[in-house]
Formats: sequence, structure tokens, C-alpha cells
Amino acid sequence: MKWMLCLFVIVLLVSPPFGQAMPAAAAEISGATASQILAELQKMNGELAALKADVAELKTEVAELKTEVAVVKAEVGALRQYVEMRITALEEVTTAEIRAVNRRVAVTEYLLIASVTALVTVLLWMLKNHWDRRADRGKMDAQQAEIAALRAENERMKNAGGLVSSSGGRLESE
Repeated sequence: MKWMLCLFVIVLLVSPPFGQAMPAAAAEISGATASQILAELQKMNGELAALKADVAELKTEVAELKTEVAVVKAEVGALRQYVEMRITALEEVTTAEIRAVNRRVAVTEYLLIASVTALVTVLLWMLKNHWDRRADRGKMDAQQAEIAALRAENERMKNAGGLVSSSGGRLESE
């Protein structure tokens, strides 16, 4: 930047004002001034060369960074594909596990329903048997009561005298 400013000042000093011819006195520059200008120009040329070297180095670094960025982009792309592949695999495994769990739940539901059905069937059968035994017991109680009544009648008839034999047969009156 400094060299540009110096170059501009030199151009202003050397060039005539816009649209005018250069005066003769200004055209002749003293040897000391010319050597200072030359020294300044050489110094600016050195700085310019250093800047060009810096720019070339920066260009090299930028090219290296671009290469590194390209490598990183490729790696990111590969990682993205790997992650997508792992996600897909995980989704497949998860789906398979969910299906397996659903199958197990369905089998468990079926077995539970079958067990409850069997239990209810056994309970109903036991209840029916209980009611049948109760009905049979009622019939037996009625029959035993009838047998007891008949025995009592038979005993009464035996005790009634002469009408029933000791073996329980009827005797006819004479």
C-alpha cells in the first residue's frame, strides 16, 4: 500500500497539471531527487516482489485448503452414506424386532384366550356337575323320604295285627 502511495506522489510530481504542458524547470529533476526516487522505486519493487511471493504462497495455501476441503467433503459424503446405511439397518432390525414382538404378543394373546376359554369351560362343567349332583341328591332325598315313609307304613301295618305276616306278606282274613 505504501508503494502505491509513493508511486502516486511521483506521478503527480512528474506529470503536468491536467491539460497543460510540463514546464521546463519541472522537467529537469536534480540528480539527488532522481536517486531518491530511484531508491524509493527499488524499495517499492522489493516490497512488490515480497507481496507477489506472499500472494503466491497464499495461492498455494488456498489450493492446499481447497484440496483438504475436497477430501473432507468426500469423507463427509462417505460418512453420510455410512450413517444412512446404519440408519437403514437399524430401522430394518427394529422393524424385525417389532414384528417378532408382535408375533409373540399374538401367540401370547391366543394362549391366554385359549387358557381362559378352557378355564371357563372347566368351571361351567364343574358347576353343571354340582347342580346335577344337587338335583340327584334332591331326588335321592325324596326317594329316601319315600322309602322311609313306606317302611314306616310297613311297620305300622305289621303292628296293626293280623293283617301282615311276620315276613311282611298279607294275611287274608278267615
